[in-house]
Amino acid sequence: MNVRLLERHPERTSLVHRLPRSLTGVPSVKRVSKLAQAVDRLAAERFDVALVDLSSRAVAAEDPLRVLRQEAPSVPLIAITTGDEQGFQAVQAGAQEFVCRAEADERALPRVIRLAAAC
Repeated sequence: MNVRLLERHPERTSLVHRLPRSLTGVPSVKRVSKLAQAVDRLAAERFDVALVDLSSRAVAAEDPLRVLRQEAPSVPLIAITTGDEQGFQAVQAGAQEFVCRAEADERALPRVIRLAAAC
């Protein structure tokens, strides 16, 4: 399984980069810091899931979920949010699922990724 992460701050990705060790079947987590990079990579490579950190400045200027949904309609999008309200808005905007950053531990995030990829 290949996972793309849209996240500007590398210090926030430590949990996500531990996923290959903690999530069977996820050999590749690749990070981009700009929405345009994510769109380019999704067009050039096959990804099973895209994680979008909505609290990142990399995604603040545009509506990343709508852009990614339009560019890669078959790729499940998972929003990493600051809370449930933002998560509900993310699902309305095209996310398959969301997980609150505070709850995105090594058990919750793999579960959400598996569920989104299975749909």
